[in-house]
Amino acid sequence: MIPRAPDVRVPSFWIVRPDRVYEYLAILMAGELDVFGTSAGGRPLHAVRFPRPGAQDTFLLLAGLYGHEPGTVAAAINFLEVLRCDRDLRAKPWPQIVRAARTMNVIVVPMLNPDARQRCPDSLVGFPTPALRYYARGLTRAGQLGPAAEAHDGVNPEQMLLLGGFYDDAGLPSDRHHSPMLTSSASAKHLFAYLDRYKPTAALVLHAGYAPRFHMTRTFPEEFREKLRAAHRRAAQRIAAGGAKMRPLAGDRELASTGENDTARMLHLRYGALAAIFEGRQGLLDKLPACDHDQILDEYLVAIEEFIQEGVGGFLPRVEPS
Repeated sequence: MIPRAPDVRVPSFWIVRPDRVYEYLAILMAGELDVFGTSAGGRPLHAVRFPRPGAQDTFLLLAGLYGHEPGTVAAAINFLEVLRCDRDLRAKPWPQIVRAARTMNVIVVPMLNPDARQRCPDSLVGFPTPALRYYARGLTRAGQLGPAAEAHDGVNPEQMLLLGGFYDDAGLPSDRHHSPMLTSSASAKHLFAYLDRYKPTAALVLHAGYAPRFHMTRTFPEEFREKLRAAHRRAAQRIAAGGAKMRPLAGDRELASTGENDTARMLHLRYGALAAIFEGRQGLLDKLPACDHDQILDEYLVAIEEFIQEGVGGFLPRVEPS
């Protein structure tokens, strides 16, 4: 018998299960809804575009790359709600997001890996860290955890009792790529083919972990690094006021030749975009300070708000793609 994710109670604003995401998008009545492909498991891949006539910049928010990071999908859906009616699904206003978004084109991809999202719990709030590892890495038929880090060429689904949240239904990763022009998973191939039409000038890729922080794309020029440092400083102050502490900005001092070929890096190299990662919290039982769904969502939206502020007046001239 294939293990299935336990049913977890979540607040109404926490829309993360594929069927609920599809229902929300069907009634959004804002922006332009595109289906840009299907996942390996045959699930539709959606993007919502908010074009602004005359805008020079295009901001991309990308979420749901890993199935075991449901908060990223919740954040993207609530960001869409802010764009729709100036408030999130809790009726909390985010005026700075609204003001900044009106100066640029916006594209939101709320769930890039619906296959993995389907097989993982809707929330890990209150779960211990070993549960996160189980759903991230999966379980082999021999009863062992899958690879500790995503395999660029994926895993064989036939050898897995439970495919981990890193992978689509074909066992391929959505967030590891061979080069800016060569990627493995069907979802990632469809994403880049779609984005080739719009060429984002800035992008924020959402992930989740133990503590909030931004990740620097190590191939950034100094002008882009300063933009992300500024967003990180402001977000850190606001998140600290809420009782949490952001970890230091990751990757700021490392060599450009180091690091993974993740999606943020590929967006930078392919389009010359200011593309970075924000890692929110999971609410794990053994990772203090404790947090609930409200706090997790607030921290994501604060990070989005501070990052998108860097685009008011321009995200800086596009860097020539490598």
